[in-house]
Amino acid sequence: LPDLAKHFLMLEEEESRRPDGFEKRIVVSIDAWWKFYWDIGIILLFIYTSFQVPYALAFDDGQALDFTTFWQVWNLFMDCVYMFDIVLAFVTERYYQGLLVSRLRQIGSLYLREEFALDFAGSFPFDKVVAAIVRDTGGTRVDLAALRVFKVIRLLRLLRGAKIVKFVQALEERTRGKLSRVVHLVQSVLVLIFTAHTLGCFFVLLATSE
Repeated sequence: LPDLAKHFLMLEEEESRRPDGFEKRIVVSIDAWWKFYWDIGIILLFIYTSFQVPYALAFDDGQALDFTTFWQVWNLFMDCVYMFDIVLAFVTERYYQGLLVSRLRQIGSLYLREEFALDFAGSFPFDKVVAAIVRDTGGTRVDLAALRVFKVIRLLRLLRGAKIVKFVQALEERTRGKLSRVVHLVQSVLVLIFTAHTLGCFFVLLATSE
């Protein structure tokens, strides 16, 4: 951490000699009203994803590339939103050791060190890429071995849960604890429902794999 702090000081001295008008237009304020609602939308999308992934593992019949259906188009749209959220994170202010970081290079350096790996693994549509590579030449269905790989890769989407936890904590801080009880209640109910849903899908997957 001390080395990282020194690195930031060096960047600050270097960039202080440059005009900051460009950064003012690009950097997103951490208190921007629309960013708050954007984060809420990401949380809601992840809630959907956390329930959709176990269901897809248990009941997916291999129609991985049939983008003519509404749900496949919807899933593709969510992938695009998640990837855009990564781009947004590179230009959004963040706190480091109690200090607000507003320089683009510092924001990018912090994000790459702390969150980028998990966000990218949980956002990039690896499942669609793998399905596109191994699909049968005669249609959109994938063979059995490829389907198993496809299902396992889908679990990477749940890695975004680490970021959602930070979103929820930031939400509590932003509301100064006024919604803490409500947030904890909703969180507990969702965890119970998610656990029951995941166990049910897991048992179906075991039964159909035999």
